[in-house]
Amino acid sequence: MPNNWYKIWNRRHVDGIEQPTLLSLLVANGYDTQFSGVQESAWMAYVQHIANQLNIIPKDSLLEVGCGAGTFLYPFYEQGNPVTGIDYSANLVKIALAAMPQAIISVGEAIDLPRESHFDVVVSGSATTIANIVSMS
Repeated sequence: MPNNWYKIWNRRHVDGIEQPTLLSLLVANGYDTQFSGVQESAWMAYVQHIANQLNIIPKDSLLEVGCGAGTFLYPFYEQGNPVTGIDYSANLVKIALAAMPQAIISVGEAIDLPRESHFDVVVSGSATTIANIVSMS
């Protein structure tokens, strides 16, 4: 079965990639459609809710598997958390790195992660959703 998700995510782009904002990251990650339009304030409330649930503090290091353009990691990066991400879309990784130049964001899949790496928090929201959709089809 061809991987249509790979094609879809590699077509996403952001105008003005030199200075991405949270809003442009939301657009790159697909949160700009009529079915999933998300406001920045709602996104920030969501991220804060997850941070509270997981007891994430500013010194915690985070890894997001399937990070896309880094929308989830961006607020943590802005507050100084060390953030790492991996995604199989080279285009979205390029956008994430433009927004978070000091982050460690790479192209690949979860199986490609170095085994000796250590993170305080590991998350994977969209990657597991997509994996579930693909496995059900």
